[in-house]
Parts: sequence; structure tokens; C-alpha cells
Amino acid sequence: MTNSVTQTSEIKFPLFNPATDGWDSGAWETALAGPPGTGKTTAVLDSWLCPALKEVEPINILACSFSKSAALVLRNRLSLATGIPDFRLLRCCSTIHSEAYRLLREDRNAIVWKDSMRRPGRHIAVRETAIGEEEEIIIGEEYDQGWDALGQKRSDLFKEAKRFWALMCNRWPEERLSMDPDDPSLVHLVSRTLNYTESDFPANEIAAEIRCYTAEKHAAGAIDFTDMLAFALAIPAPSRALVLVDEAQDLSPLQILLIQKWAEAAERLVWVGDPDQGIYEFAGATGEHLTSLLREGLAPDSRVLARGLQRSHRVPATAHRYARAVILQNRQRVDVPYLPRDDEPGQVIHLRSVEAAVALAETHMRLGVPGEKHEIFILSRTRRGLGAYATALEQAGIPFRNERGSSPLGQRVLLRTMTCLHDILARRLVSQDQLAALVKSIPARVRKAKEAKSARHPFLLGTKKAAEDAIKGLEDGSYVRQDGLHELGLNPGAITSLGTLEAALEAIRKLEESRPLLLVLERQGINALRIEHNPPAIVLTTMHAAKGREAGTVIVDLDAPYPVKLAIQTGNTEQLESERRVLYVALTRTLHTLALVPGYLDRLIPAVN
Repeated sequence: MTNSVTQTSEIKFPLFNPATDGWDSGAWETALAGPPGTGKTTAVLDSWLCPALKEVEPINILACSFSKSAALVLRNRLSLATGIPDFRLLRCCSTIHSEAYRLLREDRNAIVWKDSMRRPGRHIAVRETAIGEEEEIIIGEEYDQGWDALGQKRSDLFKEAKRFWALMCNRWPEERLSMDPDDPSLVHLVSRTLNYTESDFPANEIAAEIRCYTAEKHAAGAIDFTDMLAFALAIPAPSRALVLVDEAQDLSPLQILLIQKWAEAAERLVWVGDPDQGIYEFAGATGEHLTSLLREGLAPDSRVLARGLQRSHRVPATAHRYARAVILQNRQRVDVPYLPRDDEPGQVIHLRSVEAAVALAETHMRLGVPGEKHEIFILSRTRRGLGAYATALEQAGIPFRNERGSSPLGQRVLLRTMTCLHDILARRLVSQDQLAALVKSIPARVRKAKEAKSARHPFLLGTKKAAEDAIKGLEDGSYVRQDGLHELGLNPGAITSLGTLEAALEAIRKLEESRPLLLVLERQGINALRIEHNPPAIVLTTMHAAKGREAGTVIVDLDAPYPVKLAIQTGNTEQLESERRVLYVALTRTLHTLALVPGYLDRLIPAVN
């Protein structure tokens, strides 16, 4: 670590005043900068949305965001604050894509290409019916996947072409939308995109596949997820009293064009976000628009009202110093200083290894942090980086949830099978869900010897189908006593005669894959496996996926993938600033304890006083 950074608490950026800077300010365009945990959503609700809904109907307001999660949070909190039912706020609080799709449905009978349902030999598109339901339409019955010049399946090239298509349209919309798919300059635009992302395919092959993809869509009369925004630009914007954009730093230039189109018919336009938390460059976002608005708003005669929120209600002083030390190295930004929490100093711990991180996570899982959310985040730059932590937690028998990869607790059927067997052995009540999982796990027949004929499994009194039907006939959420298991076609005597959970699992050949869960059961008890009612405190996820969330303890793995290491080695300014923003987001998820595991990203953290 180099270059000691001293943090100052002086606030020079104009502070947001809810009484004068919100709905009644008279400003047509407002840019509100909210550093981590400073209460952006609360400011949006109290200063714009709630006052506006006292004067106009929800249909006259559009509060949109880039992600579904941000729109859902805003909608739920607005419903609680105003008492307006959630379903009446669906058009008021939505994603940008949802609003664009709604306009397309009203303007034309749009067919949307559903790539997630794409199957060999055919394409699937989706169209909304007159009663608001979706129907699938099969298009392109004959589709030769074939092989490309590199000897790879065409499906791999198709995925890469689709990714480049979305990135080009979002990052350079005016250039891309004015270009015909057959234009030779398409190859040059793909080459330009290769400066921002990597690919195993050359530019000319990607461009050729983009042309094929565009032709197939045109022949089917379909549009894809990216086309929604481009086509929506041609539809007249409805009149509104307010257009408000949350997480504005995550918008791509194409999304910004569409917001500006909608704002032409609006009485007020509000941008809310934090440029320092713009981490979606891979999706075409740049954050430059919000930054330029904040700069413009600092001018005395500006038409834009630029304000910032002052104090974080999340980040403690120690984590705040580290995060500010990282982000202050970025030069292409507008600094919006903010104060840390005033009731919690917090702590920063430097760990030496994955094993030390796992030990700390287990300690905090058992003890908790008084007054804080009882969650422990383990954050890595990539999914692959979470693998070592998942393995170590499995071997230690510690329950965890891996949001970006596999984990034992993700095997719901096996979990319920284990808890069902455990409860039968202990002669406890058994739930309908547990019984359904157990019967699903039991083979319909077993072969006792090579020469013997197939016989019913000893756990079943009748056929597996009969047991499944009997369990389905139970009332939802009901529990069954031991003497009621016979009526459902199960043989509890065959289960209890085995004596142990391991033997019972072995009888249905589930022992090997349940070994990590048996370790959890041995160390933590049966309640640790009942994750519906007792979710694990330890959460493994990536730095990107942790955005917008917080935890009492945050363990940040500072290892980095090769492209990031190369950027640090070569000193690529743009890529370094991007990586500092990602690290900044990770550090500011902290409510109390920040723990750092050494790695290549250490070089992005200067010495902190």
C-alpha cells in the first residue's frame, strides 16, 4: 500500500434540503447524488414520490431503474408509505425495459425474442395475449447450428454475437441505430467494442453472426431485449408530472436517450444515483451522464439543481476511511463527500488466508454483531473466486448460501429428505413438503441381487405413484404423525430399523452427496438444515451482486482475475478507475466489521491513517 490518505469531514458539495429541493423546488431537472447508505430511497420517497401522489394519480408518475430489484424495493416502500396497493403502482415504479415493453404493446402487437427458451432446431418468441398472459410462438423451425471457422459450435458464436449486439447498441446507440446491418462499418464497430471487452472470436465472424441474427429476427417479425429500447424511441412519450430515475449511474447511453425522450413530455425530471458506484460497464453503462449533470449543477446559472446527501447510515468510520481512500484516487469524477455513521466506529481486520476468513465467518455466525443484521458476506471479484470459500465451508460443516455457485444448502429436495428421515427416526411430526421430497428421492424399485427380479423399495408399502398421490391429497402445510405414515404408503418401520440417518440415506443412495450436510448436522444441529425458517447467515456472492445490500460483517477477497491483474500491471487508467469503483462498492457494504483477505486488489488500496 502506498500514498497515505487523510480523510476530511468538510462538506463542500451542496447538501440536499428536503424542504426546498424536492417536489416543490420548481426545478425542472434535478440530480441527486447519494453516496453509500445515505438514504437515497428515503429521499426519493419523502421529497418527490409521496408529495407527488398527493396531487396526481400513479399513472402520471414514472419512477424507473435499471434493475428489477431496485424497482421492487421502491414500489414496496412507496406502497407502505402511501397505503396505495402494490398492484396500482406497477406502472409507477418499474424498470426501464418494462416501461418500454408496455409502450410497444400499446403501439403494436410486439413479439419478443425469448433467447432463454432457444432450443436446437427452433426459436421461441413470446407475445402477450389480450388478457395479459404470455404465449409462446415457435419461429425458425429449421435452424442449422453447424460449426464456425474456428471449429466451435455456432451456438457459442451466437451467444457472443448477441452479447456484442447488446453492448454496441447500449454504448453507442446513435451510431448503431443509424447503421444498416449490412453496412461494412459494422466490423469496425465490433472492433471498437473489443477495446472494452474480450472475445475468443474475431471481429469479422461476430459481425457476420450479428447480421444473421438480425435477419432471423426481421424474418420472424420479432424483437429482442435490446430492441425494446431502440424501438421505444420511435413511440411518442406520454405526458407525466414526474419522471424519476433511480440508480442513474447504471444507465447506458441508449437508456439515457430513452429517458430523455420520456422527459420531453414531463413536468419534472429527477436523476438519483452515485457515480462512484457505477459498476456495469460490461452492460454498456458509463456513468458519464450523471457526472456531467452534477458538474453542470455546480455552476451558478445552471438549469440543473445538483445536490448531495451528507451522512451514511450504514458505513462505519473505519470502513469509510478505506473506501474513501480507494475512490479518491479516481480523477474522472465529481467528489461528493459524506460522513460515516456517528454511532459506530466499526473495525477493519486483515486476514491471512481463506481458512482464517472461514474461521472469522463462523465466529460471527455464532456470536452475531449486536444491533446489526446477522449476515456475513464473503465477496469475491468473480464467481470462480468463491470456490475456495465454498469448499472450505463445506469441509468445516458450516452452513452457507452461495448465490453465484453450488452449495449443499441449495439441494432443497435432499435437504427436505434428510430432515424428514431425521424426524421419522426421532418420532416427530413430519410436514407435507418433507414427505413429498422423501418419496421423490426413493427409487420406485430396487434390485437386491443381479439374478433377482425388481422389487418394491422397502420404504414403500405400495407403489411410488400411490404414495405421491396420497401426499398431494394432504392439506397444504399439514403435518403427519408417525401412525399416519402407513396411510400414505410409507413404511416407517423399515426406516427406523436402520437406526441412523446415514444408514437411511445409504438405503436410498443419497449418502455420498449428503456428506457436507451431515457435517452441518453434526456441528450445527438439525435446525441448521431447516433453511426455510432459518436461512444461513453466511452468504457467498460477487462484488457486483452485493450492490445495494449490506451486512454486519463483510469479508472481501482481494484476489482478481487475469484481465484485472493485467490492467493493474499496465496502469490502464480507465480500467483501473472501473476496478476501484467495484472495490468501493464491496467495501461500503459494511455495517460493522470489514475483513480483507490479501490479493492483487491490495494494490488499489493506499495506506490509510
